[in-house]
Amino acid sequence: VAMSRLAVAVASWIVASFLNARSSQALPSGDFGLDLASEPKYVVGISTATRSAAMQSQSQAGGGVHHDGRHQTVSMTNAHGQKFKCVLPDVPLGDDPSDGDEGASPPASPDDLLSALGEQCFYRVEGWWTYEYCHRKHVRQFHKDNEEVTADFWLGKFDAGATGTLREQAGGVDAVSVEPSASGPSSKYVALVFTGGTVCDLTGDERRVEVRFFCGQDENTFIANLKEPATCKYTLQVNTPVLCRHPSFGVAEKPVKYIQCTEVAATEAVEEEERVLPAEQAVEKEEVEKHDEL
Repeated sequence: VAMSRLAVAVASWIVASFLNARSSQALPSGDFGLDLASEPKYVVGISTATRSAAMQSQSQAGGGVHHDGRHQTVSMTNAHGQKFKCVLPDVPLGDDPSDGDEGASPPASPDDLLSALGEQCFYRVEGWWTYEYCHRKHVRQFHKDNEEVTADFWLGKFDAGATGTLREQAGGVDAVSVEPSASGPSSKYVALVFTGGTVCDLTGDERRVEVRFFCGQDENTFIANLKEPATCKYTLQVNTPVLCRHPSFGVAEKPVKYIQCTEVAATEAVEEEERVLPAEQAVEKEEVEKHDEL
């Protein structure tokens, strides 16, 4: 499997940057602790030993960038003139993250994931008031004095019909909406609607609340905030890690590609230079011939 020209160029640039930035500090063999890029992720390891037997066998095919059937290697020189032989990771040409997904089971819906919350209730204290959300049951606002409830308002009970209407307006049964004031993956949410709350003295209408579930990186589910965009009309934000498993909410992890570099001894470096030039010339000649044929 060959690497694309772009993949080779990116990996080679990362290796060169790494060697020049850390030319005075070599990482122990097999230490891939430095993450140098995020898309895709390349991690470089520097071996303290002079080129290993595996690297030697791979270098026999010539210098520069080449493919030995399993890996490609590239010869690099840092700012101090030290030469390294680096094994690049295999990145298939036309690599498509969706390859191999055919026949895979579709991801669980947001509602399926939220079912993990069961019938739990969550609480948030803001000043005088305590807010209670019981999953797919109700939302309540109350105040306690000495463990006795002295003020109590129902903000709404779960309304499947109103929830369905809201989702249809947003684009589907499991429609994922976007918070206008936010950005990035954390701006996405799925909502449930709760209606039939205590009648509002100011409007004469029943209170209602839209509960918005966001992917939360914290290990616990909790009420993040409650807002009142209109009189007695509320939005309650719930952050939960269970939604992060859905592709619409989670941030896909890029596979880590490892690049192993080993310093080339001085005598080997001379031999390497003698091999690199003819190899590069042969590659250039081949590219020119292909271009002429086109």
